[in-house]
Amino acid sequence: MGSSGESSTRTRRNLLIGGGLAVAGVALVAEPAHADVEYIPTTEKGAASGVATLDGGAKVPATQIPDSVKSRSGSKPVGQGEQVFNVRDFGNAVSPGYVVGSGGDDTLAFQAAIDTCYNYGGTVFVPPGNFRAENLVVTRFTVLEGVGSGSRFGTTNAGQGSSSSIVRPTGSDGTAPMITVVGPASGLRRIYVNGAIQGAPTPTYGTGPGIIMQGFESILDDVRIIYVDGIGIDVQRANNPRFTKIRVDNCGSTTEAAVKIWSRSRTATTPNLGSNETNTVDFYDLTIERSRNRALDIAYGTTQEYWAEWIRFYGLHIESSYLDHANDDPLVAIGQVRGIEFYGAMIYGGPGRIVRHQVRGVTTDPNTTTLRSYGNGGIRFIGGSINGSDATIDEDGAGNPVTALPTPVAFDLVAGGDFMVIGTRITRITTRVFSVQTAYGKYSYRDLHTDLYDPNNRLGIVNAGVEIVGAPTIAANGSAGVNAASMNTRSDDVSGRVFFGTNASPTAGIMVTVTRYHNDGRDFTIQLTPKTAATAALGLYAAVQADKSAWTIRAANPPAASQAATAFQVDYALTPVGSGSI
Repeated sequence: MGSSGESSTRTRRNLLIGGGLAVAGVALVAEPAHADVEYIPTTEKGAASGVATLDGGAKVPATQIPDSVKSRSGSKPVGQGEQVFNVRDFGNAVSPGYVVGSGGDDTLAFQAAIDTCYNYGGTVFVPPGNFRAENLVVTRFTVLEGVGSGSRFGTTNAGQGSSSSIVRPTGSDGTAPMITVVGPASGLRRIYVNGAIQGAPTPTYGTGPGIIMQGFESILDDVRIIYVDGIGIDVQRANNPRFTKIRVDNCGSTTEAAVKIWSRSRTATTPNLGSNETNTVDFYDLTIERSRNRALDIAYGTTQEYWAEWIRFYGLHIESSYLDHANDDPLVAIGQVRGIEFYGAMIYGGPGRIVRHQVRGVTTDPNTTTLRSYGNGGIRFIGGSINGSDATIDEDGAGNPVTALPTPVAFDLVAGGDFMVIGTRITRITTRVFSVQTAYGKYSYRDLHTDLYDPNNRLGIVNAGVEIVGAPTIAANGSAGVNAASMNTRSDDVSGRVFFGTNASPTAGIMVTVTRYHNDGRDFTIQLTPKTAATAALGLYAAVQADKSAWTIRAANPPAASQAATAFQVDYALTPVGSGSI
């Protein structure tokens, strides 16, 4: 441009002349002055590279700004590229000049960004930092997306340069849900939800729920929820969603699980939101730690709403710290379900039961109003590890040993049926791996090859040796003067306890006959352990019937006469002859 020595490179400084626009060799057509023209605020242009800013108040039509020029939010202007709506660009929804993320209530800005995204399509972007918002509704076809869920360590003062987009309560009482995901194709990605209203030294947490899921093919991906004195993630109705890399930490209460899955009924305020019931749900890499009692509820209630089917968990990880909210109730509680599968789960807890299946209510099909006869189980644990509490935990902060209460039962089968455990490693259970109550159905199975695991991936090996387990039956031998016989509720084909009493004229010989729940035809030996001195004096021994369907307890010496129904007590344990298991 002339002989002045200036670079021949044309910059926008070269082309901005007297507040007008000129392009060498090109005649510009004036932009029509009407409301349809989109302008970019001058504050979004100008840089040290030599691009000049315009005078204050001046505007440039958006159609004359190159695509490479980015808005303050980091996205291209609407209509020029990707549809990304940054929550920081919606501060005016709170008040003129409000700065989103400055510590105030950002709820209106977040919701305005979500609603705008719903109208135009795209993604709502949450940049790194701490934001305060609650009772947000992420509507259909809208995704709230951050930069990452980070870690529960080191994110107290997250800001620029952080790997976390953190949403916290506004500082109110914290009873409102923080985020509700509604309708089809909606969800959250790379978001950290922190329910702490106030931190140390006197922390207070919202009662949530933290995240409510209601929708069809909804999304949770790389999401962390922490510090909610109530339900962390409440899956109320979900069809065909895929939930991946979810971290739930320090959530739940004495009465509510950290993660709850059910089928909330429609009401006047909760109409059809894309799904009627919860079914066909896949969880990949779900971690639940430090739950305040129960970690995971699946349709564990007494009303019609407690129903779920076809749910699969891949790599579920649950840890209940004995020092930090040990579980008194079952860590995993399952109610009215069909088709629940756990692949490679690692579950650690105590002193309460680890897993309970208990059908607690009557459910009917909403379309036919008929009883769901199929809603009583179909639960599978394949591989993985179930672990009770450590005997001693040296974690009290001062180096003092803390003795943990033992975990008595791994699987508590109370009511329902169709339960299978295959190739699962089970450790630190002090009383019984399985407790099968008399009300439990006949279709329960277990594989006792629990010590087999693959050292490469630490997952249990599926073993073909499956054993059907149920409650055997017992009969008193009246001809020998035995007038009562019973077994405790934990008795099964493998082990248990027998009680019996006598009439006025007992004799030696067969006291009781135990008929096995399942006869596989294999031979076995029986070990008897008398529990009282009077029982030991009888000289008890056992004999197996020829067809292996039953066995008897016999007394070498006649028992005392007219003894109560539980006067004589003996434990039994069956061991197969050769390879395999009972």
